[in-house]
Amino acid sequence: MSYTIVKRTPTVKDYNDVRLRAGLTAKDELAAQKGLANTLFAACIVHDGGVVGIGRVIGDGGLVYDIVDVAVVAEHQGRGVGNMIMETLMSYIDANARTSSIVCLMANKGIASFYEKYGFKVREPDMPGMILRK
Repeated sequence: MSYTIVKRTPTVKDYNDVRLRAGLTAKDELAAQKGLANTLFAACIVHDGGVVGIGRVIGDGGLVYDIVDVAVVAEHQGRGVGNMIMETLMSYIDANARTSSIVCLMANKGIASFYEKYGFKVREPDMPGMILRK
C-alpha cells in the first residue's frame, strides 16, 4: 500500500474520522477546532486520497512539547503508518526541542513498547502521570 506523509494539521472532520475509525472517541467539534488551531506541528498520513493516520505536537514551543493524538485507522494498523507518524513528529522534536526541553506523551494501555523505540520511558510508580477530564 502506498502512503504519503503530509505535514499539516488535520481538519476537524479528518481528526474525528480517524479517531473513530481507530477505535477512539470523537471530540467535541468546537473544542477540536480550537485545539487543532493551536498545534505546533502535525502529520497526516494519506492513502487513496483520504487521511488514515494523524499525530500532533503541542506545547509552548520551548520548554514543553507534548505528542498527542497519534491514531491510525484500524485497517491500516500494523503496516508502518504509526512509525511514519512518529518518525515525522520526532524529526520536528529533534529540530526544535532544546536539551532542557521536556517531551511528553500519554500512551494508551498496552502500547507503551511502541513509544519506547523512540526513546520514551514509562514513568516510575512514585511519579504518576495525572489527568483531569472535563
